[in-house]
Formats: sequence, structure tokens, C-alpha cells
Amino acid sequence: MRMTKIGKAALKKMHFVHCALPDIALNGIDTSMRLNGMVLDAPLLVQAKSKGEAELIERRFGTGAIVLSKSGASIFKDGRSVTLNGYAPCKVGDGLEAAKAIRAENKAVPYITSSVAHKRYEMIKQLRIAMFLTNSKSIAELRKAPIYNG
Repeated sequence: MRMTKIGKAALKKMHFVHCALPDIALNGIDTSMRLNGMVLDAPLLVQAKSKGEAELIERRFGTGAIVLSKSGASIFKDGRSVTLNGYAPCKVGDGLEAAKAIRAENKAVPYITSSVAHKRYEMIKQLRIAMFLTNSKSIAELRKAPIYNG
């Protein structure tokens, strides 16, 4: 399994170039993401320890879950399982870190631990705000947003 090369220190140094007058509406931002044929409402998964825990997370939070193992990473959603070949799981602490990870690593799949899964919707709001301030209507546009490291 390939993990992202980007660490917490690199994410802290990365800054988005904000668009002072975005020409998009906040409610017009689409955080959905297609991943190996699976559609996710947002690129922010919850880490599970097993397939059983992944099913519980999906029922409780209505989101996909990621299971990391030595043999690789898999996403569980809607009773389906997809192996993440070529993608890089990246643990994040908030929505801004998720946005930075998506921008820094084209195949990044941000995830949070199950202990903070209740904060997922708040983190998605933070991701949407980062997308708004960079004038990014979609995850694809966020991947191209201007950044600087400082």
C-alpha cells in the first residue's frame, strides 16, 4: 500500500492562494468524488478496523469507511468493497488538512479516525469553505488550486 509522502509538517507549510472575490456560491460547491467506480459524498472517509466496524460506521454516519491493512486499503460503502490500488490514504485532522492533502497529492484519500467521526460534517464544512476561498467548484478544481509553501 502506498501512503502519501506528505506529512503533517508539510501540510502546515502549505497555504492556498485565496481568491478575494470567488465567482461561485457556497451552496454550488460539489464535494463528491468518484473512486474506483464508487461515488462518495465527500473525500473524507472514516477509518475502521474491520469490515464489520466499517458497516457500523456507514450505518451510523452514512459515509464510506476505509480499512487499512498491511496488504492494502479498502473502502466499504453501500455493502460494497473496493480496493484502493494506486491511491494514497492520508490521515487528516480537519477539513483544511483534507483540502491540502487533496491538493498536494493527486491520488490522496483523506481519512479520519473513528474517534472523531462525529466531527465529519464539521470537517466537510471546512473543506467546502477552503474550496470556496480557492474558487474551486469541484474536487478536480481543488486539485489545481494555486498554493505556496512558506
